[in-house]
Amino acid sequence: MPKKEELTPVLIVNEKIFVNSTEIMKLFEITRPTLEKWKKTTSFPKAICLARRPVWMTEEILDWAKSHRIENPLSKEMQ
Repeated sequence: MPKKEELTPVLIVNEKIFVNSTEIMKLFEITRPTLEKWKKTTSFPKAICLARRPVWMTEEILDWAKSHRIENPLSKEMQ
């Protein structure tokens, strides 16, 4: 597994089962206020708290984004 600072959005999707808030923001190139709005929607996946900070299943986040037509800017790179 690469070091935290070496994680690119493609590696986040390909190598991480769980993602934290920072990784979600990096993955979708969004700001924290945008993520906070997303988290307030009833359909946004529930966080799994395994530590002090919440984490989400990467697959659930990607499925949620797809169902809301939110495209990962790197989705073409990952195919």
